[in-house]
Amino acid sequence: MRIDLKKLGLGLLVMLAASALVVAGASAVTPLGNHFTAETSEQDLVLKGTESFSEGREINWELTVNGKPEGSLLKCTDVAYHGTLVDFAATTSQAIPLRPTYSGCSTNGKESHNLFVDVPAECGTNVLTLTSGNPGTAHVECEVKLTHKNCEIRILKQTLSGVTYTTGLREGVHSLAVDVNFPATTVHFENGICVFLGTVHTYHATGSFSIWGEDRNGEKIGIRHT
Repeated sequence: MRIDLKKLGLGLLVMLAASALVVAGASAVTPLGNHFTAETSEQDLVLKGTESFSEGREINWELTVNGKPEGSLLKCTDVAYHGTLVDFAATTSQAIPLRPTYSGCSTNGKESHNLFVDVPAECGTNVLTLTSGNPGTAHVECEVKLTHKNCEIRILKQTLSGVTYTTGLREGVHSLAVDVNFPATTVHFENGICVFLGTVHTYHATGSFSIWGEDRNGEKIGIRHT
């Protein structure tokens, strides 16, 4: 039996692997000297991000079997990220928070294959932590649920290595391009006929998205990775 769900490409697990903040623990896993710097003296920094399809920045997720990709990709038409840094961390930090939101998600581009992504409200920005480094890491701090007509998929808490940061310009202000390559993201299939495929599965995520800074009034603030 072959189920479309087996071919899910989860273009979002990442963005899940790209959201939250644990500044206190970041220094324990990140080399001293790698950090994010905001070009401001304010102690309140708003972080925003997007997978802008027009810029070719999007995350693709694909099921892997025995280390080999299999199946089509999931697409989301509207992806955004949001987080905040305050006090000293607003100017220099080894970790940044990004809570993702997703809408218009489907597999194979078909409405009948729609996915609903539930990022629990109680997690706040504590969904995922991006830490600095070469490469950097993404820590999934809160489980996220994806609901498909044939199955429920849970993205588990885990640490993913393979993040590269590039400082560039957005509207003349420094911003970050975040490239990810996570060859083994663990998920569970639950509550549906897809469980006949097994419970534990691995997805390979590749792609990129953009992050920039703003103050509380919406004025752009430069952010760099060094």
